[in-house]
Amino acid sequence: MKIENTSIIIQEKYLPSKETVIAIVKPILFYLGMLMSFIILIFNGTIGYFVFLTFGQLEGTFFYCFTSAIGAGLATLLLVKGKKHSFYLKFLILTNFLVIFHPTTMRIIERTVIDSFFT
Repeated sequence: MKIENTSIIIQEKYLPSKETVIAIVKPILFYLGMLMSFIILIFNGTIGYFVFLTFGQLEGTFFYCFTSAIGAGLATLLLVKGKKHSFYLKFLILTNFLVIFHPTTMRIIERTVIDSFFT
């Protein structure tokens, strides 16, 4: 019984403190969130709309706008937590928000520019 208690004490002795774990994990999560927001931006800005259109017109547009909103929301959460990279986070928020309007822009171009060539 005493041997088990001493082994537990020895194991607790070598565990890192809570502050050390937070100091290690916090920057990792911050940069991972920034990377995820950037990947969403690149995907939705290039081929995301056409990939999501395979689900159907309405559902694809919904998924496209939803993932862009997730990217903007993630960058907004990171902006609240960290002030160090505020320019990059504001850029991610703005561009993810602008990408939301990509389907609307495509429809306007289709109805005005493309229809004017064929009528």
